Amino acid sequence: MSAGQSILFLLAGIGIFIFSLKLIEEALRNFASRSFKLFLRRTTTNKVYTVLGSAVITALVQGSSVVMIMVLALVGAGVLPMSAALAVMLGANLGTTLDSWLVASLGFKVSVDAFAYPAIVLATFLNLFVSRERWKHFADFLFGFGFLFISINMMKMSVSDWVTGIDLSLFNDTPLWQFVFLGILVTALVQSSLATMTIVLSALHAGAIQFDVAAAIVLGSEVGTTLKILIGAMDGYAPKKRLALGNFMVNSFTALVGFVFLHPLLYLVSHGLNVKDPLVGLVTFQSIINLLSVVVFLPVLNPLSLFLSKFFKEEDTLVTSFVKKEDLAEPGT
Repeated sequence: MSAGQSILFLLAGIGIFIFSLKLIEEALRNFASRSFKLFLRRTTTNKVYTVLGSAVITALVQGSSVVMIMVLALVGAGVLPMSAALAVMLGANLGTTLDSWLVASLGFKVSVDAFAYPAIVLATFLNLFVSRERWKHFADFLFGFGFLFISINMMKMSVSDWVTGIDLSLFNDTPLWQFVFLGILVTALVQSSLATMTIVLSALHAGAIQFDVAAAIVLGSEVGTTLKILIGAMDGYAPKKRLALGNFMVNSFTALVGFVFLHPLLYLVSHGLNVKDPLVGLVTFQSIINLLSVVVFLPVLNPLSLFLSKFFKEEDTLVTSFVKKEDLAEPGT
């Protein structure tokens, strides 16, 4: 396979990966959207439980964006207080690492035949011969699950072929901070930190990048994943803007601290925890920085909420800006 074909194969793999995430997200949203919203409303007092529950749900829906969009809606409606929403955000960041563990442990070590093709065959059968809507959603989930592993295999193969024709020594003198910005850019483009993580795992598996470079890109993905929420909330109510800003601040602080202590953390993974597999090591690194983020910010969610309340003054909406205050004693007005 030529270099051009390898790049096209890689881009196709990325496209199928993102498509598979969309299928899984949509299917699970139809299954669990209402249950998740009820869960959020019932767990606003116990922040630890909120973080853990949000992490599990984020792992199930294959990405933090779906969770954050639902939380933004609840915050904008005044149903969910800011401190609880921030706790959900921390859990969503942690939940993304659970998906990374799945990709690293199965996507690169188990044959595609074992998962992908049976799932697609079953999904096709359900889609053709079962009419109930709930089974249709389950078929979409199976399609997404199957395409997920096929896309990982495509990225793995394309990167392996591409690496053989490249002089990797050209990247040895590149500063690590540039790879952080590369992680931000890639994640902003593909709209998924899990997709970025899978690309990085593919490159690391093929020997295209070094361990510290992979870790730097992952740090960038922590920031890149907040940009979509940040931009999407800018035309919303003030609480939504504050939550998006808080998400950006927390993830940026996490990435900055992770970069400052990058080599000590990598030493901890490789020698302290004695992780020899680079794929497992990278996912362990991602889990550590997100766990540290939870430990640092969970005790200060209330002060952080108070700090965020100073931003974005409430403004009249397009409709209410034309409504005048009138005396209730004169109903006709």
